[in-house]
Amino acid sequence: MARWSRWALPVIVGVMATLHVAVPPAQADPAIAVAVFGDSYSSGEGLQLVDPGEPQCQRALGGAGQSTAWGVQVARRWGAEPKWFAACTGAVSTNFNDTPQAGAGRTKTQLAEALAGSGLEAFDALTASFGGNDIDFDAKIYDCLGLESLPVAAAAGAGVAAGGWLVAPPVAGGYVAGAFARCSDDTDAAMRARIEEARGGLSGLYKQMARAVRPGGTIAIAGYPQILETVGDWPRINKALRRCQGIHIEDADKLNGINARLNQVIAEQVKQASQEDGGAHRWKFVDVTTGGFGPHHGLCGTEAAFLNGVTLVPRRERSFHPNQAGHDAYAQAVTAAVPAVERRPPKVTTTTAPSLDLTLDLTGLGPLRFGMTAAAATATRAASSYDSIEPSASCGFAGAGPLYKEGDFSLTYEDRRLVRFDVASSRIRSPHGIGIGSPSSKLSAVQGIRSEKPHHYNAGTTQIRFLKGAVGYQFDVRAGSIVAWAVGTPEALDLVEGCA
Repeated sequence: MARWSRWALPVIVGVMATLHVAVPPAQADPAIAVAVFGDSYSSGEGLQLVDPGEPQCQRALGGAGQSTAWGVQVARRWGAEPKWFAACTGAVSTNFNDTPQAGAGRTKTQLAEALAGSGLEAFDALTASFGGNDIDFDAKIYDCLGLESLPVAAAAGAGVAAGGWLVAPPVAGGYVAGAFARCSDDTDAAMRARIEEARGGLSGLYKQMARAVRPGGTIAIAGYPQILETVGDWPRINKALRRCQGIHIEDADKLNGINARLNQVIAEQVKQASQEDGGAHRWKFVDVTTGGFGPHHGLCGTEAAFLNGVTLVPRRERSFHPNQAGHDAYAQAVTAAVPAVERRPPKVTTTTAPSLDLTLDLTGLGPLRFGMTAAAATATRAASSYDSIEPSASCGFAGAGPLYKEGDFSLTYEDRRLVRFDVASSRIRSPHGIGIGSPSSKLSAVQGIRSEKPHHYNAGTTQIRFLKGAVGYQFDVRAGSIVAWAVGTPEALDLVEGCA
C-alpha cells in the first residue's frame, strides 16, 4: 500500500519476516487463468526474497528461493499458477487500466501489462488490493510518527543486523522513538474526506475489472489489515508508555478507525459493482481483519505480529507491511471466502461448419466478445479490419466480416477493444427475439435498469436503454416499432456521432 520513498525514517523498529518459500502445485491447471493485481499489500512489499528483476515493484512470485505473496498462494490453492503478476508497490487505482505507474518505471497499466504478457483477452479470476495509496495512508502514518523532525542517526545506533534487515531490539514492545509525536489535529476528518473522494475511483476500477474477467469468472478484492492491535489488548508496557511503534495511544485509535472506514468503503463499492454486474461475475470482498489477521496479530498484539514494524534497511517501504505469516493469513482468508474457481470452458473443435449465431446479447455476437481486441475480432472472420477516424483517435470502427453479410452490423472500439455493436439488419436478434421491425411492446421482456431519452437527431424517436452490469441494450423506438438497436458499455452507448 505504501509509497514511502519520499520520506526519511528516523526510527528503526521491525518485526522479522519468517522465511517461507512455497512450492508450486505438482499439477497446475492450465485451464484456470488467474491474474494478481494491486499495490504493495499484494505485491510482496515487506517480504525478504522478492523478484530481483522488479526492484521497484517488490514482487514476491514464489519461485525457487523466493518469498510468496498471498495472490500466488491463492492461485495455487485454486489449483493454478498465476498467468500474470502485475501488483506493484505504490500503485493507485488508476494504475489498473488508466495510467501507467511511471514512478515504478512502468510503461503500461497493470491490465495492459497482464493481457500483453499472458496473451489472453480476459482472465478466469483475479485478486487485488487497491485504495491505501489513493488516500495517502502511508503519509498519514509518518505524520503521526513525527518522523521528519527526528534524525536517522538517533535510532541507528540501537539497530542490529539480522538476515539482511536492520531492526531495533524489542525495547518497550517495539517503541524506540517518537515520544512527543502526534497526528495532525485534522487527521480524522481529512482522511475520511479522502476516503470519500476515493469512492468514485474504486467504482470505476471495479467496472474495469469486470471487463478484464470472462463471464462467470471470479473477482476477489482484499481489504487491509489493522496495523496496530486494538488499544485494549496492548501489553502493559505499551499502555504505560502510551505508545506502540512510536504511535500515541489516542492516535492508534484514529488510525485504526481510518483503516476500518477504508475497508468499509471498499466493501460497499464491491457490493455495488456486484449488483450492477447483474450476476455476470462472482464478486467477493475479503475482510482480512476478521478472516485472516485478527484478532491479536497486529503490532503490539498478544500473538505473533503478521506485519513488520518500522524498518530502514534494506527498504524503508517494508515498514507496516505484511511479513510472510501475514501473506499466509491473507491467502487463508481469501481461499476461505472463495475456496475454488471454475475452469475455463474447453474449446470445442469440429470438422463441420458451425451454424451462424445471429443472437446478440450482453456478451457479444457469435465469436465476437465484448472487450476483445480489434486484431482478435478480425481473426474470427466475423469482423472487418479495424479503421480509425484518424491516427491519433482512441476509438475506431469495423463492419461485419465474411462470416456475416455486409451491413449486418457495425462495431465500435475504444483503445482497440470492442465496446459496442450497432445492428443494421433485421436478422440479428436479441435473446428476447427483438430486432429491427419488432413492436416496442416486446421490450417488456428485457431486464435491467431502464432509462429513456429523445434521440439526439431524429425527432419522434425515443432511445430506451436497459443497463445490466457493465453492458446494456439500447433500442431506438419510433411509432411503436424498433427502428435500430445497439449493445455496448454505457460510455459507448452515449456516443452520438463517431467518437463523440
